[in-house]
Amino acid sequence: ALSYGAAFVGRTDLVVVVIFLSLWITHASMEQGMTSEEALIQVGIMFAVIQGAGLLFMPIMGFLVDRMNRVVALAIATGLALVGYLWLGLLDQPMGPHAYPAAVILGMGQASAILTAMALVGQEVTETNTGAVSGLFTLCGAVGILLATKIGGVLFDVWMPGAPFVITGLANGAILLAALVIIAMGLHRD
Repeated sequence: ALSYGAAFVGRTDLVVVVIFLSLWITHASMEQGMTSEEALIQVGIMFAVIQGAGLLFMPIMGFLVDRMNRVVALAIATGLALVGYLWLGLLDQPMGPHAYPAAVILGMGQASAILTAMALVGQEVTETNTGAVSGLFTLCGAVGILLATKIGGVLFDVWMPGAPFVITGLANGAILLAALVIIAMGLHRD
């Protein structure tokens, strides 16, 4: 159940960044008098920071996942994602040097959440249920994507442009909390 919840949240992470960060940066850039081309440059810079941080952090997280309990690794990953998404979502402007540290943490958390969710489900699957477990894992991710785009879009319009990031951060926090409960209760594999 934890890995399915992690799939629900982890698969939404990339979609929220791709859809809503580019939209937010474009709006903010236009409000500052930038051209469309200048706005796209800002989008590209932020994507590079987020994806670059995730790419550079993946070997480190992969190393950790291989050497620690997968539920603990998932807790670390969703903790990073929680911080990164909330930090970026609560900023006044989604671009520029003040946003880069949040983007780095977000990228590390985003990549780690996906990696650890897949590692955890891989640990729990057996030869007799591989297809069913993989299918449900993917379905949970697809439902997460659908809800994140719908709810994130509405909240972007009626609350604030950073709302999809705040909601995604809180969803990662819910998975972190579930992982911590499992750890505290000793329900995880060593």
